[in-house]
Amino acid sequence: MAAFAHTFGGLLIVGVTENTETQGQPDAIVGVDMAGELKTRIASSIATNISPPPTYQIGECTVPHDPHRRVAVIRVPQSDRLHYCTRKGGLPIYVRNEDQTIPADAARLRSLIERTAAAPQADLEIASRMTSLTNSVVLRRTAELERESGIPTSRQIVLIPRGHPHIGLDSAVEQQFRGLINRTFSFRHPETEAEREEQRWVDWYEWRWFRPTDRHESVWRITCHGDLVYRTQARVRVANKTNFFWSLGDTLVDILLMLTVVRSFWKSWGFFGEAQLIVNLHVNDLPLYPDLATEVWTQSNVDLFQARQDFNASLRDSIVSLNPSSSGMSGGAVGTINSGLPVDAAADTVANIMNQLLRCLQHGADLSSLRRAVEIFFRASAGAG
Repeated sequence: MAAFAHTFGGLLIVGVTENTETQGQPDAIVGVDMAGELKTRIASSIATNISPPPTYQIGECTVPHDPHRRVAVIRVPQSDRLHYCTRKGGLPIYVRNEDQTIPADAARLRSLIERTAAAPQADLEIASRMTSLTNSVVLRRTAELERESGIPTSRQIVLIPRGHPHIGLDSAVEQQFRGLINRTFSFRHPETEAEREEQRWVDWYEWRWFRPTDRHESVWRITCHGDLVYRTQARVRVANKTNFFWSLGDTLVDILLMLTVVRSFWKSWGFFGEAQLIVNLHVNDLPLYPDLATEVWTQSNVDLFQARQDFNASLRDSIVSLNPSSSGMSGGAVGTINSGLPVDAAADTVANIMNQLLRCLQHGADLSSLRRAVEIFFRASAGAG
């Protein structure tokens, strides 16, 4: 995989035997005995053993004469980055030479380093898309209703993949996107409470929820590049309190749920690779509320109720210093997520992003407590199905 990325790209077929007489030539399609998805296991292995993992696509199918065995085809494009093999005892950089994968010698390694230094175009494109999406996905209905009070409090999550193939947006893709959002964020706006509307353009599609009772708005966008954006109000009402807050727990949960949506969507397109994760938070004059304000886990389940308590306790432990004069500020954070890894493997990245956000808002945080809260959420969500 790394060698393909360093050379001219290529196709890797898993589940084919090699002809012993003509080395490197395929012999027969035999498949791999696999009860679950083969591509998920392959993606996890690549993400674990190559840093940073290259961008790639996976397609898989069953062997015609044996439905219990599966074949996978992995397409790897040429990359302008260095991809290090991290397996213990192995060499770090590999390239392709005809039908062989070989360690890079000094000349090839120098060539790869020079190519990496001379190719900032991908990063410039990502930065351009990030700026465009950050500015164009807005809480339009809220802004119209609260024009006099200034910029609405908002939380925005943007994920921009590196090297994602072009997605042909049509009604089927839009329906798939809406279905993922509705299932994952159903706790935000129950079906009977929210007004829903669609908006589309040649290269993007938007799905918006608006609850008139408290003017709460959420909007999601997908683009033909595979970029996904989620923006929602950050203002929440806490039980037994008269004023509004921004919730650390809600912010963290929204990031984790958005990662679930993105991973599911990209996986359906066979895409596994790196993505820039950008989180922006504008809290206007709202004080911080450490706990989870909205009801994600039902309290009728004892285990989930305890998970919520443990989750909130970890969040409270994570706040080590509080600056009461930080209201009215905005915060931003950036991280790198790999969609090939299991979602729960993103705990470190998500904790670091939350730490960045808190520091931007003049709050101090403990990373280990934040990471523990992320892990509690993953375990509880997995237990709840």
